[in-house]
Amino acid sequence: MAFENDVENNTQSYALFSNFYFWYFAFVGVFFPYFSLYLNWLGFDKLELSILLSIGPLTRIVAPYFWGSLADRMAIHKRILTGLSIASLLIFLMLSDVDDFLMMSIFLVIFSFLMAGILPIGEERTFSALSKKANLYGRIRLWGSVGFILAVIVSGIIFENYSLIFFHTVTVVVLIVLVFSIILIPLKKENINVISHDSIFTVLRHPGVVFAFFSFFLMQVAHGPLNGFFSIFLEELGYSKFSIGLFWGLSVVAEIVLFFFLPKILKRFSIKKILSLSAFLAAVRFLLIGWCSGSALVLCFSQLLHAFTFGAFHAAGVAAVNRAFTYNSAVRGQALYTSLGYGAGGGLGVMLSGLSWSEFGGSWVFTGGAIVALVSFVVIMFVPRIFD
Repeated sequence: MAFENDVENNTQSYALFSNFYFWYFAFVGVFFPYFSLYLNWLGFDKLELSILLSIGPLTRIVAPYFWGSLADRMAIHKRILTGLSIASLLIFLMLSDVDDFLMMSIFLVIFSFLMAGILPIGEERTFSALSKKANLYGRIRLWGSVGFILAVIVSGIIFENYSLIFFHTVTVVVLIVLVFSIILIPLKKENINVISHDSIFTVLRHPGVVFAFFSFFLMQVAHGPLNGFFSIFLEELGYSKFSIGLFWGLSVVAEIVLFFFLPKILKRFSIKKILSLSAFLAAVRFLLIGWCSGSALVLCFSQLLHAFTFGAFHAAGVAAVNRAFTYNSAVRGQALYTSLGYGAGGGLGVMLSGLSWSEFGGSWVFTGGAIVALVSFVVIMFVPRIFD
């Protein structure tokens, strides 16, 4: 299929990339909010939960960079992307009757390792398509938010009325559609080039880049309580599964609005300003969740802050990495962002949250997340302007 760089003028390419984001984040919308509840329903205790929930983020320390390097080296991004989605589906099919901790751990390591390569390569394909119109990324990415919110609400209704026994079935259906959405992604002619193995380290020698990646890491540590235990926290407070789904959905509605206006935001404000504001608001958000979640109104407000704490921060982070890492290091740059942030940071955050949950309680664990977010804010504030 002929591929054009100007996605804005190529409606079909725009729609196909939007379709990919829609179904990838539809999977996230089914899996992310309800997997902890599913594991809890299967009878795993809090320590086992913290270990199982940290497997996904921890595999993202290595997996994205591994798949990204392979894609860069062999220049077969589309084939790797398709293969990862099919293999992930086949592995997840095997999880249907697993309720043993060891077996669940093994399957999750394999499944997470495969899934961790999909988004970084997909992001690189998108930016490659957009070329000089990278500011349009938000308009494509917002369809991922639409997919997430629809999935989290619909699956919440299913699980509320028919129990979590249908969790596996619903997830498999979404994964099947995701495979087809990846197959439909436009294929760009790729040439195998000689890769400079030093290029990525040359970029990392810049102090601003190092501090930026450290802030990405800290923000994902701060999100550990939210990512791993937000649903369980609300369930302990007496909220229904449907209500929990609505709170997750509200956060993504705010994210959709943010992504719609993202092109103008990225043009008007520096990446450093967006990152620092987002980190500060993350601290505010986690304090509100920790101590004011008894009020549905306050909880709604805290979820609206997701537009900044995830949406704006992620978009600015991806844009920064895209500017710093170019040509043959593009996928590896995005993979490193995923590895250090969502992998190392996210895994450590979830694990620390699980280990301290029983001892200190949810409110204090979210307070810890707020403190780490403030440290990320300080790191961003005291470094040179990043990639602007």
